[in-house]
Amino acid sequence: MNNPLVSIIIPVYNAERYISKCIDSILSQTFTNFELLLINDGSSDRSGELCNDYASKDIRIMVIHKKNSGVSKTRNKGLDIANGDWIMFVDSDDWIEPQTLERAMEIGSNYQADIVGFNLFVDIEDKAIKTNPIKPDFIVRAKDQSKYFIIDTMVPNYDLKKNNVNISISNIRSSCAKLFSKSICDNIRFKENLEIGEDMIFCMFAYNTANKIVFFNEYLYHYTKNTNSAMHQFKPNILGINDMIYESIKSISFNNFLKTEHDIFNLGLTYQFLYNVLNFYILHSKNNISFLDKYNQLKSIIDSEKSLSDHLSFEQNTINMLPLQQRLFLYLLKKKKVKFILLLNKVLNNVRFILKKK
Repeated sequence: MNNPLVSIIIPVYNAERYISKCIDSILSQTFTNFELLLINDGSSDRSGELCNDYASKDIRIMVIHKKNSGVSKTRNKGLDIANGDWIMFVDSDDWIEPQTLERAMEIGSNYQADIVGFNLFVDIEDKAIKTNPIKPDFIVRAKDQSKYFIIDTMVPNYDLKKNNVNISISNIRSSCAKLFSKSICDNIRFKENLEIGEDMIFCMFAYNTANKIVFFNEYLYHYTKNTNSAMHQFKPNILGINDMIYESIKSISFNNFLKTEHDIFNLGLTYQFLYNVLNFYILHSKNNISFLDKYNQLKSIIDSEKSLSDHLSFEQNTINMLPLQQRLFLYLLKKKKVKFILLLNKVLNNVRFILKKK
């Protein structure tokens, strides 16, 4: 493949504050053989107009205007029309360093990889904060080892304990900060009925499909912290969302997982469901009820919700592989210590807030 084409897919929704910086960062790439697909998802601000202005000045840019249907359908629309040998997703409020495509293409070619991942900054206001370094600087995994990436989506740093390999969970779960070969994306799409977790599910399927995956420790992608994103919204229907995530994950082939790895993954999934219930519903700021009512809500869910207790098998060789925070929450969940779950979550959130202020 002498001169491969990269398709860059950007879902755009009410992003007039950010979209110019995002597009300019792509037009400034040192690797220039790309098509830029701007999929305007029914924006009500000037985003669509700005996209049209850019397209009128650069033939590599295509703009698609559609009715609002959410980020997953919008990305899937981009996948349906992409012509590239490689696919990259960039969110409209994010941006990339000038050498991003060149370095990722070079690494992908050198290792003949199907997925090439790199490191990212989290941009808060005007400050770019590095996520944890990828360790070692180059991680190369063949198909029989890709299961560790899948486990890491649920159990942070599992791979670090097993193989001295580390990638931050924000990176391992994100469809951004990566290149995917077109062959990987031909049969994978984002789950359009999911409000959260669609990136994580997409990446799991991609990791499971790839013949070779490479991550390298260069900070090339800037993720903009946005408190208005779906990841911060109130979701009273979270139990239904958990069920949809569970059904999606069940369709992934886990043929090369050992029993212990299945148990570890399922424990991590149970913790994720509990996290979702707490942070998107029970303890969300828009749930304006008393502590006693929140206690009763969570108790009712734990007593009745099958997905929160299906996989709580606490053999010593599995539970010890979990991060301490997950171990604590799952132990309390198993014992149905509802009050302590609520208090522990509150303490941890306060600690996170203090650390962010420093």
